[in-house]
Amino acid sequence: MKFPSFDYASVIFVRKESDFNSFKELILEFAISIEFDLAYQGFLCEMSTLTEQYSSPSGAAFLLNLHGIPVGCIGIRRKTAQVAEIRRFYIRPGIVGLKYKKMLMEVAIDWARQAGLVIVRLNPADSMGAAPKICIDNGFHENNSQRNGIPGGAKMLELWLEKNPEYQIRSAVNPAAVSL
Repeated sequence: MKFPSFDYASVIFVRKESDFNSFKELILEFAISIEFDLAYQGFLCEMSTLTEQYSSPSGAAFLLNLHGIPVGCIGIRRKTAQVAEIRRFYIRPGIVGLKYKKMLMEVAIDWARQAGLVIVRLNPADSMGAAPKICIDNGFHENNSQRNGIPGGAKMLELWLEKNPEYQIRSAVNPAAVSL
């Protein structure tokens, strides 16, 4: 997997303990910055099992570094054999430029493709700023059938990485019956 970089910015695949510690620090900053409680997502359990949840084959984590300092992160976790969810998409306040968020998003999508996934989902809250725009720019579309009481004004967005006619037929007939 080729990671994007500028002269001063790079994205790294989180593997080392020190990188997981940076990832965790950024996630905690993210949790403080949003306008609702993440308890409904099992946040404390996620924090205690971060390495397992964001390591292959279960998922992946990436850090955005500027001048070698971690300033942003994105995680992606498998929900099923064919569906993954982007989680903890965050860049520290004061880091200006959509190109950094695009870098992180593109790396997560590339990981999902290489992992053989069909669908990537994200439920960006209104407080996540540019995340919905970046998702839509990357081909995501809204899927109201997957909302399931998400707080914070979030809309479930999803990206199809490949066409799957059987899933599309089932979701068109009865969205609630789809269980990828």
